[in-house]
Amino acid sequence: MKQYTWSRPTRLTMLALLIALGIWFAYYARDLISALLLGALIAFILNPFLLRIEQRTRWPRSLTVPLVFLLFLIVFVGGAILLAPYLLRELNDLALELQNIQARLENTLADRTFSFLFLELRPRDVVEMLRGSTSDLLQPDRAFRFMQGASTNLAWITVILVSAFYLLRDWSRLRDWMIGLAPAAAQGDVWRLYEDVRGVWRGYLRGQLLLMLVIGALTALGGAVAGLRGALALGIVAGALDVIPSVGPILAMGVGVGIAWFEGSSYLSVSPAVFALIIAGIFILIQAAENIWLRPIIMKYALQLHPGIVIIGVLSSLVLAGILITLIIVPLMGTSMILGRYLHARLLGLPPWPDTDEEEGSALTTA
Repeated sequence: MKQYTWSRPTRLTMLALLIALGIWFAYYARDLISALLLGALIAFILNPFLLRIEQRTRWPRSLTVPLVFLLFLIVFVGGAILLAPYLLRELNDLALELQNIQARLENTLADRTFSFLFLELRPRDVVEMLRGSTSDLLQPDRAFRFMQGASTNLAWITVILVSAFYLLRDWSRLRDWMIGLAPAAAQGDVWRLYEDVRGVWRGYLRGQLLLMLVIGALTALGGAVAGLRGALALGIVAGALDVIPSVGPILAMGVGVGIAWFEGSSYLSVSPAVFALIIAGIFILIQAAENIWLRPIIMKYALQLHPGIVIIGVLSSLVLAGILITLIIVPLMGTSMILGRYLHARLLGLPPWPDTDEEEGSALTTA
């Protein structure tokens, strides 16, 4: 009996339908995809610890994965419980400083009217509108929405942790299955691309975590030495915002300079304007050290991306895709660069990896 096969137009039509269905699913399930991406990031970060334990103990993965995941939860939750009171106190002091700045701005601008062309803006009206919107949060329906949002967030946290656990446990089988979908002759290339992309993400994530710690410590130390109020909390904010290249440090510097301008130094006998310049100089020096010295050393030039491309990518993703994509846009651009180089070489009939013979690259089948 002759085996039935799809004609070429039928195959192309089905492929187009599958692509359209995938785009539709990616749009309507974008929140789920974001949660799965966070779970994948957690699994990716924990995987080196898992491999090291497996190499030293020779325990099966069914035992090491629950152990590593339990240790992660203990460290994360325990650290949050131990440090939360102190960190919350520091962040509360920083919030009070920002509230004082807001109050002074309100008093300074309350009776002024700014005109531009045919437009007039009264800051008093803006302040009253913001106060009215915050008072609405105390209404019962807003409280119900808050409770509903809290339960939804708890559900998403559960999805993130569950996906991280199972990706950590079954990633090798999932990876082999996905690579096995490629034609046999192309699987060597897919393995090599997988190794290159994994190197980009591993180098970026490890380096970025280290940079966040270093920048946060330097900011807190520099602010404390200069007498900046809330220096520790500002260091925490600066370290957290450093995950957003270029944009995050500017936001942190704006907060620090604002506090310095309105609150002054706790012991330096200088004017607020001079102290604000000192704090701005500290931030500029820290960013110069990061971009010229720390980032190239820590990242080891793994991404090879022009700073202008990074800035454009970060700002575009922040506007178009939201904060999650902004956090990972840099390794995504590095991944796109690897895939682009590969496609360019294949389209021109060139070897995609000049350091590897064509036969050797096609025969690569181990992770």
